[in-house]
Amino acid sequence: MLSRATILPVLDLLLVAAAWVLAFWFRFNLDIPDEFAQLLVVTLPCALLSYGVSLAAFRVYRQIWRYTSIVDLNRLFAGSVVGAVVTTASVLMLRLPGFPRSVLLLHPLLVLLVLGAVRAAWRSWGDRSHAVGAGKPLLVIGSIEDVSASIGALRGSREWALTGIVSPVASEVGRSLQGLPVLCALKDLGAAVRKTSIKTAVVVAVPGSDARRQALV
Repeated sequence: MLSRATILPVLDLLLVAAAWVLAFWFRFNLDIPDEFAQLLVVTLPCALLSYGVSLAAFRVYRQIWRYTSIVDLNRLFAGSVVGAVVTTASVLMLRLPGFPRSVLLLHPLLVLLVLGAVRAAWRSWGDRSHAVGAGKPLLVIGSIEDVSASIGALRGSREWALTGIVSPVASEVGRSLQGLPVLCALKDLGAAVRKTSIKTAVVVAVPGSDARRQALV
């Protein structure tokens, strides 16, 4: 069985190849002439090699798609930009007559679109698979900032289903974090427990903070 370390790069390269074909397709209004179809095939290895090396260099494949973060997307963006520059340089060095240079502009945009969309869809699917009802209901005690740092790990557990946030910051009540609502302020924790009948809570407030001490009391 193929490992994750093999599957993800292969999938990305397939998407890069699909974006290369789409760039030609859009350039010629959905009808690629035969002579340009040959150029597509000849130059495709340049794009695959350039993006494969640049994405690996920016450690894009160390991330777990289900927990894709802004930092991961920044790495994806940087890797794609470098890949686009190297691809452009490689194709221009080949000095292929008649090569449509607009493809070199369209392709990186399509790469970012498809690679980003796949990761967003995978994360959305992962969040849905751990939605309410997938495990025992759990309240999370902490501010939105504190919870944001640990929500990925909490949602990764099949034993628990995150139900809501109890925040020490009263002004956060009514807001939400990745679809998880702030149910009440910390001082109203007892009422929230009685209302929801949830018997388990986890404290993610910063150690030593007033919020953590209040929650433990």
